[in-house]
Amino acid sequence: MPEPAAELTIEQKLRNLKRTISKYKRGRPTPTPEVVVDVTKAIHELSDHLITLNRRIEKLERNQKEWTTRGWVGRESSAT
Repeated sequence: MPEPAAELTIEQKLRNLKRTISKYKRGRPTPTPEVVVDVTKAIHELSDHLITLNRRIEKLERNQKEWTTRGWVGRESSAT
């Protein structure tokens, strides 16, 4: 039995999305309403995940030390 969408990880959701739109890789699909809906959904979901990933990376970068040729330094000291 498939898991409810709310319980899926981001990776599982992306794999499901990939599986959904992979049917269009074979041949040249006619742009039917189903194709347009699937591709639009894929673009929106990927965009949402990329935005979330970017926010998490920015948050980590604000709170983590940064590697330099002198070793690990805090954000404050790397600005000089």
